Amino acid sequence: MFDDKNEAVAENSNVPTTSLATDFTPLGLTETEIELLTDFIENGLYDPNLDRYVPKELPTGNCFPENDEVNVIDLGCG
Repeated sequence: MFDDKNEAVAENSNVPTTSLATDFTPLGLTETEIELLTDFIENGLYDPNLDRYVPKELPTGNCFPENDEVNVIDLGCG
């Protein structure tokens, strides 16, 4: 599938080429560039430590992420 995109192969043969966007042109990526791009998409945006962004407390003292009765009891905040 990526080869079709890399070579600008139209997906719908019923659409005339004159109706395609002018910037629908071959990407011309090498195999190495495709591998690097694929690796980045699969792994580059992954953060195994996302929990570090969850606040331990809020300036208001409210529970996070929800300040309802259950969280106030379970988490002791609010």
